[in-house]
Amino acid sequence: LLERDLPEIARALAHEGARKVSIAEILRFRFPGVAITAKDESTSFLCFSRSLLQRVLLEEVKRSRIELVRARVSGLLREGNVVNGVELGATRLESELTLDTTGAGSTRSAWLEKLGIGPERFQTYGPRYVSLAKFYRTTLPSSSIQFDLASGQNFRGGVYPLEGDRFAIALVVPEQVLPEVNDRAAAEKFFDAALARIPRSSILLAASTATRDLQIVKGLGNRISTFYFSPKLADSLQGFLPIGDSVLVGNPIYGRGISLAVSQLDDLMQARGTDGTDLSGLRAKMTASLKKIRPYWLDGAIADRADEVSNRPSRRLLRLLRDRYVATVIPQLATDPELTRRFLYNYQLMLPAWRITGPRQYLAALLNR
Repeated sequence: LLERDLPEIARALAHEGARKVSIAEILRFRFPGVAITAKDESTSFLCFSRSLLQRVLLEEVKRSRIELVRARVSGLLREGNVVNGVELGATRLESELTLDTTGAGSTRSAWLEKLGIGPERFQTYGPRYVSLAKFYRTTLPSSSIQFDLASGQNFRGGVYPLEGDRFAIALVVPEQVLPEVNDRAAAEKFFDAALARIPRSSILLAASTATRDLQIVKGLGNRISTFYFSPKLADSLQGFLPIGDSVLVGNPIYGRGISLAVSQLDDLMQARGTDGTDLSGLRAKMTASLKKIRPYWLDGAIADRADEVSNRPSRRLLRLLRDRYVATVIPQLATDPELTRRFLYNYQLMLPAWRITGPRQYLAALLNR
């Protein structure tokens, strides 16, 4: 999606060393008995660090002559039902359109409370997570850093190539598995034990040095705001649009956060081009955009629920359905190029899971019929 919707940014990232990873190669590694035959098997995605993305975006902003104001937003400005800017402490910054792109840590709830509006509600799916990550530099050729995914009974994770000689190893662990999240020694012990489950990591780590201590982030999970589906709330905040992780948060291990945000941003840019300053029209377009990307987010949320550490019948059923789907669909990738193309496009967030085989076939695969 980044290459399709923001090609200049994608080219700049690649120029600065972002690694292009073939999804077909990942599938070959994950499912050794399957031969990928799709004509467009080169479908790929870019791997890069947050610091590189921020640097590239900042340079693009400077070239666009956009004025940057470094300040903390303390509230929203509103006249009637229209948001017309933000408060920066004692300073007011007026705007025609206000976007909340502050991510999963958005303080939007406090802004709404200050206006006497709310509360904004969120729907959550699956367990809450702790993210464990370490960053490394290697003396091996960059081609030796391969994208590897692995999962154990209590985690998902893998090796993520970054730019140049850098890579990261990241794990996502349910909070119930690692309840003492503030116990760094326990987190380090869990991280080291999990490395043995990640293929080829031992060879890579033998020639690498950690550049940062273990990074621990808690309170993660699959969460979606009901902002766009609450007419009363949205009508009272016309001209205000939350996008990206501030409205929809997924399991970070899938690496879909940027793609979901880019999809929303592209829809917003197209809507602005057709609707101009029609604020209600823009909100309607962004509501449609969120509905469009929700299935991709739900794919991961359902997988997380299936993997949730629980023996409840509903969890066992989800695990059974998922395993049957994988057992039914994956072998067909060896002989069906069109099916493989759809599978790869699902990885790219360009096709929801139920359209890989069609809704009836998808349901039949789940039910093993």
